[in-house]
Amino acid sequence: MKYLKMMRNTFTLLLFCLSIISCKNKNDKFIENDDLALVDITEDKTVLLKKDDFGTYSFNNWNDFNLLNVRLHVAESKEFRVPVSTVGVYEEAVNNLHNSIPKWLKSEDLVKEIKDAQKKYDNLIDERFKSTTKVRKNWSELTNAFDDVRELLNEKVDNYIAE
Repeated sequence: MKYLKMMRNTFTLLLFCLSIISCKNKNDKFIENDDLALVDITEDKTVLLKKDDFGTYSFNNWNDFNLLNVRLHVAESKEFRVPVSTVGVYEEAVNNLHNSIPKWLKSEDLVKEIKDAQKKYDNLIDERFKSTTKVRKNWSELTNAFDDVRELLNEKVDNYIAE
């Protein structure tokens, strides 16, 4: 009986020691991720931004931009060989683009670039049933105008990050 108590105590002590030894503090490791950015808009407001597969920022509160951004990248990657019927799908997003800009991003320059892109889109809509060469040229002009919007946004975000 004494032997069993001693074995039980030894076993309990062994389990206790093993549980303490196996509890290691895990050091959290943070991985540098160039596709994510924390932007301090004000002292009490921070926004997490991510870059999409094309290397441009996506804004979780600006869906019109995100939709157009990805769709135009896809059209460009297909060398603008996309059905003419897809052109009209973007109309609502294009028309709402300057109205839905997050306040912290809004500037006169950005609104001007967006309106320029909207004019290029309107031109594409007006001439969508013309020759394939003309339609592809209009697609190209639209994506170039939208590239200016992207560039301005990247500069603005980079300025916030640098602060």
